[in-house]
Amino acid sequence: MMLFSQAAGATMMRRRCQTSAGRALTAALTLLVLTDVTRSLPQSSAAQTGTPEQQPLPLTTIAADPSQSPANTTSQQAVLSRLAALSGVTPPGLAPHSATPAPGAVQLPDPQKEPTPKPSDPDWYEWARLASTPMLCTVSTASPQDRVQACGVKCEDGSSVVLWNTAEQPAPFELKLHVPHGVFRIERLSFVPSHQPGTLKAEHTADTPANPALRRLEGLDTPSPTVVVKRGTLAPGEIAIIRTSDTAREARLAMMALEQSLKDLAQTAPGPAAKLKKIQKECDKYTDAITSGPESNRQKRLSCIHRLILLYSQAEAQHRNNQSREKVSGDPGARTMAAVERLEMALAETSAIFSGLVSQVELTPFTPVPGAATNTMEATVQVSLTNSGTHSVDKVKLGMDTRAFAQGSSCSPDDAAYFGELRPGQSVRAAFKVRFPLPEATGQQNLPSRCIGDVSYFANGAPAHLRPKGW
Repeated sequence: MMLFSQAAGATMMRRRCQTSAGRALTAALTLLVLTDVTRSLPQSSAAQTGTPEQQPLPLTTIAADPSQSPANTTSQQAVLSRLAALSGVTPPGLAPHSATPAPGAVQLPDPQKEPTPKPSDPDWYEWARLASTPMLCTVSTASPQDRVQACGVKCEDGSSVVLWNTAEQPAPFELKLHVPHGVFRIERLSFVPSHQPGTLKAEHTADTPANPALRRLEGLDTPSPTVVVKRGTLAPGEIAIIRTSDTAREARLAMMALEQSLKDLAQTAPGPAAKLKKIQKECDKYTDAITSGPESNRQKRLSCIHRLILLYSQAEAQHRNNQSREKVSGDPGARTMAAVERLEMALAETSAIFSGLVSQVELTPFTPVPGAATNTMEATVQVSLTNSGTHSVDKVKLGMDTRAFAQGSSCSPDDAAYFGELRPGQSVRAAFKVRFPLPEATGQQNLPSRCIGDVSYFANGAPAHLRPKGW
């Protein structure tokens, strides 16, 4: 009996050791895979700029309701005035106002003294559609005073909420935004002043430049009105614009534009136009899948959307060949190509939202290239893709869209990075070194706008391309 117990005990001990060793080996292999392939996206700019000794403010909750209008727009004018000063760009759409600004805010910069936006400069005012109808934003916090100011606008394309942390400490927030039914891309554009703790100023100076950064958040597909909740942290002095855009509506508008451009094309090139109309007629049976719907039907809708992407890719290739062979005239042909590309982009964005895919472009500040023969700037650009959905996508490639580069620019490496399958919960990332010439007549401010990623993947047997921007 004693011998049997000892033998059984020894057997159990060996099994435990083998199980422990197996678990350790599995953990090591998992860590290796996660290190090589799966990397979580960086935290917000607030986490990067905050210092350990800074104590964050209590949580601020912002409720944004497009169905209600604010009693007055004083807070909105104060926030936009500060944003104009912080960015250094006063958009043409932002008119001066005579209202007294809120404490800590500044008046609009003098257009005679401040730089005006060049055609190549990104316009945050137009991007956020801030000339649209104001909506009510209610701020609540456990702090004795509201250190986060908020305002918002609504339009047919979506909505935008602007948040401003006026405090010297990081400000965690929770945004509760009412949205109608639709398929929404959600983005966050942040302007973070560069300053030392305890020196935050209301006015914008050369010592406190803003560092704009555009980040994509997980999108939303909802068949009925709902409340989307987004959480984050604002750095001291940071202003963030959180924008929602209905990609399904973008796709429908692009289809209407393509239909009109094909009518115009038929006037000068009836043969090529007829072939494209034939492809478009084939697409009609799948267009209902673009609209929002229940989650249970999402995979079927996704399959139809990728069928549309495949068909319109065929139309683009056919039309590009006709352009190169000069079978279509310049202006109608260019408008048709623009409509097809716009439609493909909207379909790809809708596919990404259905699939739970979030693409990202992050770049370091541009710095001069030492020893370069010309005035050349360089930066490191990281392109990433996160799968927060429930299904894998295949043949994932991350690269740069070199078509957006100016003449004389370069990218290293010049080939896209291939990762194969991307499973739910995984992220992949690739880094590129870009160099752009900087003519004397061109400011450095527009350089990030040339950094556009080229993210491709296969889902449901069809390819899709995403082109995330840096800003």
